[in-house]
Parts: sequence; structure tokens; C-alpha cells
Amino acid sequence: MYEFTSYRGFMLFWTGWKDLPAQIELVGQWVAVPPPGKEAKYYSTTGGVDGELGCPGLTLDLSQLNDYPWIFIFSSESEKDAVKKETLNRIKRYIDKELENADIRVPV
Repeated sequence: MYEFTSYRGFMLFWTGWKDLPAQIELVGQWVAVPPPGKEAKYYSTTGGVDGELGCPGLTLDLSQLNDYPWIFIFSSESEKDAVKKETLNRIKRYIDKELENADIRVPV
């Protein structure tokens, strides 16, 4: 179910598609776990929201932004794959932006 990759020292993992109670929509997230010595953890959801994970047990914002396609329980695998890939690219851009803003040097 989980899929892993790395980017700029962060371990990225895909949490898989999940259905919402009493809904036909599916949601998924990429989560970025930092390298040793760094604390910030980030996430990007398939609905278009990016952010920083704070406390354990914090819920993710699963809002669906207007520019992002909905994924449903009946969506094709190619539709799901396209959204998953775009979400992965978004978390990479988010990491780039956060590292640039913090002026943190992380091994590539």
C-alpha cells in the first residue's frame, strides 16, 4: 500500500487512496519525513493542499481546491496515477520553497 521515494534528504511516502465516510471521493497524501537533525514534516494532499505537520495526531486538511480534479471510487487508474504524480511534484516544490525560505542546506 505504501510507496516510498526520497527527495533532497527527505523520505517521501504515499499513504494510499482512502475513501471518506459516506462519500464517493477518494483522498491520498504524500508525506515528507525530514533527514536526521531536521524537524519539519510536510504533506501534500490530492485535493491541492500543502502544509506542515505539527503535533502527532494532527489532522490533515483534506479540502478540495477548485483547480484540482476530484478522484472518485470509480475513477480510472490513469486518472488516479496522474493526480498522485502531480501531488508528488507539489510536495517536492513545497520542500524546495521551505528549504529556500529557511536557508537550510540539506544534502542532495
